[in-house]
Amino acid sequence: MTVSTITELAQQCTTEAGSADFSVVDQICHDLFSSKVTPSGPAWHSLLRRIFAEAVRNNLTNEDLSGALGEAPFTDQLLAAYEKYREDAAKAFESVGFHYPHLVEAQWKISGLMESDSEKRIKAPLCEMTLKSIPTGTAKPEAFTFVCTKDELLELQGIVADAESMLAKLSQK
Repeated sequence: MTVSTITELAQQCTTEAGSADFSVVDQICHDLFSSKVTPSGPAWHSLLRRIFAEAVRNNLTNEDLSGALGEAPFTDQLLAAYEKYREDAAKAFESVGFHYPHLVEAQWKISGLMESDSEKRIKAPLCEMTLKSIPTGTAKPEAFTFVCTKDELLELQGIVADAESMLAKLSQK
């Protein structure tokens, strides 16, 4: 979501709120990540929650959020709540995983031979794959390594090809 989308949401929220009392903005933002309260209220409350959540998710600075909100009548209250609750909300959102880990690197290598109890050497080369991803809320990649045979690698290739094909179909719609 971009700053322009937050600007559009702020305009919708302003229209929906009309002359509402914006003193509740702090409580609305706090209730968003509090497990004790089920969010409710008029439509502009939902829009305000979405603005707050998207700002946290995109790690906007106060200046970026202020610029996106423009002249919205709740700008001061939302900026104060954002500054006050941003870190707590980010931690709460991380615990529920508000975005998937990002794959940043894939490596492979062929391992020589495999040994077993029954035979000294089995001539079956293996592929060792290492995938590195950045989990939610961290900046340091974590590695996941696995080993597979040629047949297992072909099966994995088929699964990835099926997933890619489905994504291509869905993105055309």
